[in-house]
Amino acid sequence: RALPIWESDVGVSVDSATDIARESADVILLEKDLMVLEQGVYQGRLTYGNTSKYIKMAVSSNFGNMFRYSRSTLLQAKLEHRLFSEESQLLFQCPLLFADLWP
Repeated sequence: RALPIWESDVGVSVDSATDIARESADVILLEKDLMVLEQGVYQGRLTYGNTSKYIKMAVSSNFGNMFRYSRSTLLQAKLEHRLFSEESQLLFQCPLLFADLWP
């Protein structure tokens, strides 16, 4: 194994390098140009930014539903004797029905 490539955080080699260098490398460049790494880092940062934006949007848009369901679960836990009654099941299912019907 190529010890400097093996011990580095991320080993980079080109496709035309020796077999030992290619086996030790984490990233093998198909072109002899380091701009490929810059483009890869740029695309990775774009993907990370878009993913974090989506997660923030999904959590914030579902916060009301999570709050409502946790509140109704706690309410049902306090009223254990009515937990399995038909009207408590209906009260729990109504927000789900309205959330599905509302555009």
